[in-house]
Amino acid sequence: SQIIMVSTLSLLVSLLSLGAAVAQCGTGTAKLTFEIMFDSNPGQTSIDLVNYAGNMLETITLPISSSEGNTLVEYVRCVNTNNLYKIAVKDSAGNGMSEQGYVSIAINDRVIASISDFNSEAVYYLVADGGDCGGTETRAVVNIRYDGLPAETTWSITNADTNGLVISQDTVGIASVRARNTAALANQFLHVDKCIPPGSYVFSITDPNGISSPGFYRFFNEYNLMAVGGSQSGTSSTAFTASDTPAPTPVPTKDICDDKQFEKFMDDEGVMQPCIWLLARPAKQDILCSSTNSFKNNSPNARDVCEETCGVCTDNCADNNNVNFVINGESGRTCEWVRVRIQFNNDFWRTLLCVPGNPAWDNCKETCEDCPEEEEVTTNSPGTTGTTGGPTPNPMLTDPCDDRTDIPIRINNTIGDVPCRWLETRPGEQQQYCAIGNPSNAYNICEETCGKCEDTCTDSDDTIMDNNDIERPCSWLADDPINRRPLYCDPNTEAWDKCKETCGNCV
Repeated sequence: SQIIMVSTLSLLVSLLSLGAAVAQCGTGTAKLTFEIMFDSNPGQTSIDLVNYAGNMLETITLPISSSEGNTLVEYVRCVNTNNLYKIAVKDSAGNGMSEQGYVSIAINDRVIASISDFNSEAVYYLVADGGDCGGTETRAVVNIRYDGLPAETTWSITNADTNGLVISQDTVGIASVRARNTAALANQFLHVDKCIPPGSYVFSITDPNGISSPGFYRFFNEYNLMAVGGSQSGTSSTAFTASDTPAPTPVPTKDICDDKQFEKFMDDEGVMQPCIWLLARPAKQDILCSSTNSFKNNSPNARDVCEETCGVCTDNCADNNNVNFVINGESGRTCEWVRVRIQFNNDFWRTLLCVPGNPAWDNCKETCEDCPEEEEVTTNSPGTTGTTGGPTPNPMLTDPCDDRTDIPIRINNTIGDVPCRWLETRPGEQQQYCAIGNPSNAYNICEETCGKCEDTCTDSDDTIMDNNDIERPCSWLADDPINRRPLYCDPNTEAWDKCKETCGNCV
């Protein structure tokens, strides 16, 4: 193996240079790139690389380090092609990467993982072909997140004309892993890529019981998503033709092109993410913005939710980067100051700064999504005047209209921070706290409770079964949305269909 370079950058520089190219690896090797955005405890993070080739395991602890927190380290290593590697990202404190910290892993400049939320260790397996597919060859890519019974899942790519085997789980070293530990691949992620010449091929995957959630598989030819699934049992086959990648489609210009601020998409790890998460990770955009298909169960995809970040369209709305303003008595604030804080903590800072009356709202129109034709949906509705008073008399009918479940409102120093449900169940308090300009900012956080808008989407009166086989109403999910919604609100679940408003399944 060969090390190409290690570089440490400040946060500001790193945000501008994540897409920069680095030196290529030589013949017979592939380029493995790590981008590590350290949190405030950089000494807790380490990465092990295990080579499964041959009879002896080779384990290397990569020389990544940073003396300061909140800095980005980029590390590139050339690894042997067609060897099976295990990557183990570790945190000695057992709490993953906190704050804005993350680790992004790319092979041959293709991002395969970007992780932050884990406990002590996150594991990925990969097998890669050469850095540049020769001539007219294109790259076939197989991604599988196994369930708890990985030995049940088999896959292959065959030539449709000759029926010859191109690559399969039996040819990439999986047997070497299972020989040492039959459960090693349980609930783990595998990335395999192979350069193939133009021609007709078939990708097949078999699991007699299907890959249990959150497991899945997906198959690409270059960045074209050809197949995705997991839960179906038996064998699924996808025929495809490998050819040169078509020219990119021109990006249309629209009057308004924005990411959907309060919607989330499912990333390739099965985690629902906001667009601001994707905006701060340019390398991750390569894979998440490449297709209109969902990664799992018809879940929202990044290309539809994050149109501007994904380059689906552009507009003429921009921040005023030439002005300084005062926020909370502090002068010299700029839109860059606002953007950096929103990147660190979108929910907290956007709700605090991007509200009518705040200088950030007036000057940072792109960051705050206050572009001219959208002002109507974020300013006072007809019938409301001034900065005091109760809920809006004439709310706009929008679909969906929901209270935020991920941001609390602050009532006072005695009661502290409470969810919108606290206010929803106390009609007598709404006149005070739903007033426009009230310090709790409930008018902008608890939009439905405060009458800022309304919709026709509601939870049903039916109950759902929790994981202990106890019947629960939808309000039980709403009482603890941060912990319960991720467990019960996946698409195609009972709660997804019955608790449409709580689970965010309004159409």
